[in-house]
Amino acid sequence: MFGVFVVLARHLGPEAFGLAALAMVVRKILAAPVTRGLPDANIQREEIDPIHLGSAFRLLAATGVAITALIWISAGAIAAAFDQPCLEALVKWTSAIVVIQAFGVVPAAVLKRQLNFRLFAVARLQARKSAARGA
Repeated sequence: MFGVFVVLARHLGPEAFGLAALAMVVRKILAAPVTRGLPDANIQREEIDPIHLGSAFRLLAATGVAITALIWISAGAIAAAFDQPCLEALVKWTSAIVVIQAFGVVPAAVLKRQLNFRLFAVARLQARKSAARGA
């Protein structure tokens, strides 16, 4: 991720880079309910049934969709708060990452629970490569 920021910093001006970073910070803070808590609870649980995983997946997917909608709706207010009209589009489009993360946290927790760190690392590396290409 650091490499992506270095490349973006070289290609974008300071103002555009700051706006992109601000949009990512807003998304990261508001996505915390999806990425923290429930996935870790599934890892730590002594015994886990498929119903636990299915329930966690559905709950986190719904939460991800709700948070994305909330960010999308409030993007104009966020942009107005910072007096940066072009921030609205950035905040809206970075909010889509929350839904993508929501669909991946339970499978990632299963890999961690099974101590399958190699597959987990390969999947994260591929995801980061795809994200870097998209940036």
